[in-house]
Amino acid sequence: LAIIAIVSTVVASFCLFANNRAVASSKRLKILNEVSAIEKIVEQFVDANATVTVTIEDGVLTAGDKRISFTEGELTAAIRDGEDPIELECETVESVSFELLEKDDKSDLLVFCKVSCKIPLANGEQKSETHVFCVNSRLGESAEVSG
Repeated sequence: LAIIAIVSTVVASFCLFANNRAVASSKRLKILNEVSAIEKIVEQFVDANATVTVTIEDGVLTAGDKRISFTEGELTAAIRDGEDPIELECETVESVSFELLEKDDKSDLLVFCKVSCKIPLANGEQKSETHVFCVNSRLGESAEVSG
């Protein structure tokens, strides 16, 4: 009877650990999917607006009347005229920030995007993690960078 109790305790502990690890892995995959979706939206925005002035105002990436902003767990992006804005719910993303860099010859625009996320650990705690990516675009002749 004692051996059965010991074995069942070990099996139950292992199952609990495996379940926590599976939940953490599932959440990790969700984080990576959200960051990837944000990267694709920023790429579309930069490619579609390479012929107008691109700025950052109050943490919002702006090109003419089109913009990308992150507020309260939702990324909103108006990319092209005549299209509905894209709204992406981000459960794990804490913040999104942008930085612009123009090459010396003023022909390329580099948009750096920093995405901060909450990472769940197997022991139930959370840590912060930052993902940074860069999107490059050829600037049109009338385009400028400011901000």
